Amino acid sequence: MTGGSYVLRVYRGDVAHTVLVWNGVKDYERLPIPENLVTVNMGGCEFGKNVTIAQISRPMNGFEGRSALRTLDALLQSFDSVILWARNTKTYKSIRDELRMNATRRLDGSPISRH
Repeated sequence: MTGGSYVLRVYRGDVAHTVLVWNGVKDYERLPIPENLVTVNMGGCEFGKNVTIAQISRPMNGFEGRSALRTLDALLQSFDSVILWARNTKTYKSIRDELRMNATRRLDGSPISRH
């Protein structure tokens, strides 16, 4: 079974959080269990102490209020890090693409300054 994952830091205010987007391949077949997660190249990112896994069943396309950024903003009010477990590859790609397009912005839309 193939899959994929995408790891990045997102900023809620000035606090950096680690987010992992996990491709469930088909109907959540690929599980984000420790044995699978250790194979992910985290690119220097580390999970915080308080991590949640959120299953995402439909593509996040910004329509009808479905946005990965809004989902993350809500989850990161209570958790340090988030694993977004996409139901299938189409959903995974929609989440990954939205996050890539907004990689230079905080969750509130303000730019991330580099000092």
